Amino acid sequence: MSADGLEPLKIRGYAACTGLDYRIKNGIYERIEPGAFAHQHGPVYAALSHDPSRRYAWTGNGSLRLWEDHAGLAFELDVTDRASAWLASRVACNEFRACSIMMKAGSRFTHCTEFGRSVQVMNRIHLDEISLCHSGANPGAACWLDVEEFDDIPAGIRVAWGDWHAGYQAYLKAKAPSRPRTVIISNQGRPSSGKVSVPSSVIALLKAGPPMGWGRWGT
Repeated sequence: MSADGLEPLKIRGYAACTGLDYRIKNGIYERIEPGAFAHQHGPVYAALSHDPSRRYAWTGNGSLRLWEDHAGLAFELDVTDRASAWLASRVACNEFRACSIMMKAGSRFTHCTEFGRSVQVMNRIHLDEISLCHSGANPGAACWLDVEEFDDIPAGIRVAWGDWHAGYQAYLKAKAPSRPRTVIISNQGRPSSGKVSVPSSVIALLKAGPPMGWGRWGT
């Protein structure tokens, strides 16, 4: 949150989409399998066109957040300084609407032939960085600003926008701390309706209080 109490502008999108075949080089295709990002470790940066000298956010300080949903590797990037504000302005001008990823050692893949073409299937990916760029190989990997509505963005990335917002709700739910399950003992020594069932032996111990000599429970 900024000093004036406002949430920072954000760049959102998909760094990569899973389950789609796309051409990478010399007639070879690539496909990222769902779950390929589940074993990610180490920091990941957000850059421009895979240029290590132009980094705008990273997972280490929370300015870049990544998660995998039903469509691919989703991200959210905070715009916190002049450099990232410039990047956001270029996104809004449709200069950088595509996204791409840079893999590092430890990524795993297999080769197969499907429908007469060679396909490199990525089973496990370790990321070094994600990038915003003019164009990318992975279809559906795109970005937009959080202040842009569905009708504001190019028609070609509206499916990604819808997928991202659906997946974001699941992401927030997964991040939310689970509420502890409480037990309320009724006057009759039975759990109240709708609460967790407790064996009668445990209820008896709870009603009896701490053993003699204990000042407080758990001490």
